[in-house]
Amino acid sequence: MRWRSPDLQEVIDFLSHPSDAIKANAAAYLTHLSYMDDNIKQKIRGLDGIPLLVELLNSEYHEVHKNACGALKNLSYGRLNDDNKVGKHFDMYYCKIIKFHGHEIL
Repeated sequence: MRWRSPDLQEVIDFLSHPSDAIKANAAAYLTHLSYMDDNIKQKIRGLDGIPLLVELLNSEYHEVHKNACGALKNLSYGRLNDDNKVGKHFDMYYCKIIKFHGHEIL
């Protein structure tokens, strides 16, 4: 069997995996994919990736939390991504960032 890159839906599904290592890797991969790619950012939003990433901010596993922050940060950048910056999910994101302000998270 040949190795293949997972499609975007699979990566988003990995954010709900029971393993913290897999969740951390999925969030890191979304960070990588979404860097300066407005098309991917819109697809992640359309596949409901933002609520899952926000939920990962509750993780006590540092790598999961850090990588979810990185992905959310990338998703919020860019003039074309205002839809990613509004709504209850990003309100929760900013509240959780403030909550962890005293900790090194990025």
